[in-house]
Amino acid sequence: MAGAAAAIIVARALVQDPFPPARVAATMALVAMLQSIAPAAAPILGGVVDWLLGWREVFGLLAVTGISLFVLSATRLAETNPHRRSGTVAGWGDIAARFLRMLGLRRYVGYVILLSFATCGLFGFLSVGPAVIIGVLGHSRLEFSIMLFVIATMFSVGNYCTSRLLRRMHGDRVLKLGAPLNLFAMSLPFAGSLAPSAVTIVVPMFIYAIASGLVFPNAISGAVSVDPRIAGSAASFQGFAQIASGALLAFVIAALPTNTMRWMAIACLVMAAGAVIALLLLPLRPARA
Repeated sequence: MAGAAAAIIVARALVQDPFPPARVAATMALVAMLQSIAPAAAPILGGVVDWLLGWREVFGLLAVTGISLFVLSATRLAETNPHRRSGTVAGWGDIAARFLRMLGLRRYVGYVILLSFATCGLFGFLSVGPAVIIGVLGHSRLEFSIMLFVIATMFSVGNYCTSRLLRRMHGDRVLKLGAPLNLFAMSLPFAGSLAPSAVTIVVPMFIYAIASGLVFPNAISGAVSVDPRIAGSAASFQGFAQIASGALLAFVIAALPTNTMRWMAIACLVMAAGAVIALLLLPLRPARA
């Protein structure tokens, strides 16, 4: 898990280094689109390996994949940070000082809150969605897996829309489209909880995934662009805040009755409203990048 977390954070920071600011968000949208393939394809690939070779071979596949990625990164991935001084390594005190400095920047805090609050709804859905869709509504595990696959696909659709919108407007303005759409999507499960069905539960998650695809690349590119000299630290704290928010949300929702989507809808609606409020922390931007 530590290696996977490091890879995600480094990938986010690397985008900042070789590209000009105008291309960072568009490139991050492409990276996010590729990253969304993994959670969608992993259950299917794991199921095929289990069916053909047995469940133990899943770990063998993970080992081969990990070793291959290690060799490729060690031999093909060079240092990209132009601000890094050769032979210097930041200590824990330096890292702590960077975090404190970043948390004092209003714009950076806005991007952190936006990413955390506008994308953690999926954690809430995963904490209660299976119990309602499978346990209460009676759908099969396969049907639920297909629903998750389509939700992940909608995230890629949102990333694609981001790449198109960035040709005409700044990433901050795309955030001002994504966050309200996120809030709208999270209001639908609350209304649908009065008459729960797969449609009233999953369709709002489709819209939510598209909205997350609009927020995700722009919030990350904005955070790592605040101070390009410490893009890695900016990406790491933002990633921590995102996962911590999702984990806390899932913990709270799982402690409430899981035979209804109402509590998830209320919690996610509050988080989505917080993301919209966080837009006030961002500076005004021109219509074009």
